[in-house]
Amino acid sequence: MTGVWHRTRDLVGLPGMPAVERPIRLHGPGRGWVSRRVDAGGREVIEWREDSLPPETQQALRLRREAPAPPPADPDPVPALPDDEPILDARLEILMTFESWRAEHERAVVPGLKEWATLYKEDGAGVSAETRELIPEAHWSTIQRWRTRKSRGGTAALAPRHVGRAAGIDNQPAVRAEIEAQLHARGRHVTAKMIRDVVRARCPDAELPSIDAIRRWCRKWHRAHKRAMSAITDPDTHRSHKRPAFGDGEAGADQLNEVWELDSTAA
Repeated sequence: MTGVWHRTRDLVGLPGMPAVERPIRLHGPGRGWVSRRVDAGGREVIEWREDSLPPETQQALRLRREAPAPPPADPDPVPALPDDEPILDARLEILMTFESWRAEHERAVVPGLKEWATLYKEDGAGVSAETRELIPEAHWSTIQRWRTRKSRGGTAALAPRHVGRAAGIDNQPAVRAEIEAQLHARGRHVTAKMIRDVVRARCPDAELPSIDAIRRWCRKWHRAHKRAMSAITDPDTHRSHKRPAFGDGEAGADQLNEVWELDSTAA
């Protein structure tokens, strides 16, 4: 026994190994691959004993240890959280399957993406049932965006981008002030792209948030300021539906039937 252990993510794509993590976790024990669960920063991960893996995988791991250290990855990759791993695996499997299909059918990228996305929607285009369950449908432009993110930031960049990233707006008072000013002035008629253009022009030294981050922040802001915004965007409806009414409807009437009131309903 060598005593050398490897995490699941370190085996992905090696000779004798699947292209994504999920099949390794699901089918590894049935193939005799020895595993153990270890704690890694508060979460549990699976490690595999090297000498129990296929011979071609062991050879690749030995060559990897002997090879010089790879250059550092691109800065600021999107970190994958434990709950993100199934989604990350599914997206990676979709990309790997598409690239194999494209090479086999000799398609250009965009036409191939459009054709393959249709196949994926119809019957899964050869991906696993687990991936189809996680991602029932993927537009060709979405897959292209995943390809771009992976080419720039590696596999980790395929992790879902969390709502928490919009919190960067709250950490920049000038950016937040500009966004709120646009929301007050234009209400729901302003788009995230319009807001981003204003922020770029008026806050040149600030970290420019993405359109998705602005969109998420605006939705949250609208929910928190729903009552105040209704008074600005639709004052008549706000007065009739939300403004409290005070007074006494019987004031000035001393006896029965002394005051009659009719609404505008046609008689």
